[in-house]
Amino acid sequence: MKKILVLTFALIFATTLANAQFIEDALRFIKSNTYPNARAAALGFSYFGFSDDAAALVTNPAGMTLIPMSEIGLGLNLTHHNVETDYLSNNREDKKNDFYFSNVQFVMPSYSLNDAFRVSYGFSYSLDNDFDNNTRFSGYNTENSFIGQQSDARQHWTTYTGVADSNYNTLAANNLMQEGYIKESGGLHNLSFAAAMDFSGDFSFGATLNLKFGSYDYSKRYIETDINNLHNTYWVDDLWQLQVRDKLTQDLIGVSGIIGFQYRLNDFLRIGLAMQIPTLLAVTEHFSSEYNVQFDPDSLHPSGDTQKYLTGESSQDYTMITPFEFKLGVSGSYMGVSYSVAGSILDASSAYFNRENDYDTFDDLLYFDDLNDAISENLSMQYTFGIGLEYKIPPAPVYVRGGWSIVTSPYKDSDLGSTTNIFGLGVGLLLSENFVCDIAFNYNTYDVQRANYGNADAPRYFAKYNAGISASSYMLGFRYRFN
Repeated sequence: MKKILVLTFALIFATTLANAQFIEDALRFIKSNTYPNARAAALGFSYFGFSDDAAALVTNPAGMTLIPMSEIGLGLNLTHHNVETDYLSNNREDKKNDFYFSNVQFVMPSYSLNDAFRVSYGFSYSLDNDFDNNTRFSGYNTENSFIGQQSDARQHWTTYTGVADSNYNTLAANNLMQEGYIKESGGLHNLSFAAAMDFSGDFSFGATLNLKFGSYDYSKRYIETDINNLHNTYWVDDLWQLQVRDKLTQDLIGVSGIIGFQYRLNDFLRIGLAMQIPTLLAVTEHFSSEYNVQFDPDSLHPSGDTQKYLTGESSQDYTMITPFEFKLGVSGSYMGVSYSVAGSILDASSAYFNRENDYDTFDDLLYFDDLNDAISENLSMQYTFGIGLEYKIPPAPVYVRGGWSIVTSPYKDSDLGSTTNIFGLGVGLLLSENFVCDIAFNYNTYDVQRANYGNADAPRYFAKYNAGISASSYMLGFRYRFN
């Protein structure tokens, strides 16, 4: 099973309509790629060590007891997505802007149950994962083709449209111009409800329940063209162009939680510990493909004969369980500078898929076993580390802050995905004693390797490309505290 399912979305519907899950379906949900507010975006993962405003709801709920008054927070986000690809030594770039309402948070202050215990509670909405991205790649392939790979796999559409003969032989197996355009959109949202208890001001405990909902949409347009008119020997090889359109939609609903602790040593040191409880995510999936083949013009077909093959829409339900994640953070202050260091660990290889509806064939049953085996074999422990600083400029009512974070690759083979580097900067403007405007910039970048078609177990018909993915986010937030 080595790498057989690792490189994702390689015309995913062409091989089988019954199963369209890949390792990256798990990776899409394992870790959040957004921030609960603008201050957290500037500090990156190091914010976990602070967890002292309403964003603590979705990082470490134990920190809610640090908020002395009721607090409400609101946020807006503009993200500029950029994907640069290298396919067959040809570079392409695509960009997309995404503007959205990112969060609303509300925390009620601690009230005393008795002399020893105080309780805080709150709720929030936040975008947990942003799936938006556009990818474009192209190149002239002299070695193989999608038509060749699909004919070798004896896919029915190749004989139906006439790009292969009845024995699945084709001569259009190389020397074609290849172009692909992928559009991904959607998001996973959180509705969070949290409560925290403070024990004598030194130790606090908190818990959050996250209700998740959202969608993921994937579409791909793929084209192979005989631009040099090399394939014109006979009808099954008299190709001009193949166009493939793939469509996938996923409706998502799930539940997860956070259990957090925080210890405070006066005002000098704060230690936080949290456990992210695995998300149980139910997925309803719909997918379809369309193949259009156009042949060279001849006396009978002056415009070129066209053949179309539609797969029809197929649907299925399945569940996915993400791994536990354990987080630790330490923060404090020195000479007016607040600092925080935080880290986390999760075992990406423990992500798990399970089919919900009945199995149509024994192959369907084995597919999920094979997929879970591939996840276990190809994914590894994933670590996150962040460091951040925050400083109030005297006597100006201005905070400046910044952070750097890294997230290690979830793959055992580092060629399949690089470490993610995240940089953040921000300012906080005290508009009044209890009203803060936060402005933040956050930039993250990483590299991945993806398949166009085929897999590494059959290198003769395997085509892949490298993608450099980056996102620049600009966040505006407001935090207001009141009695």
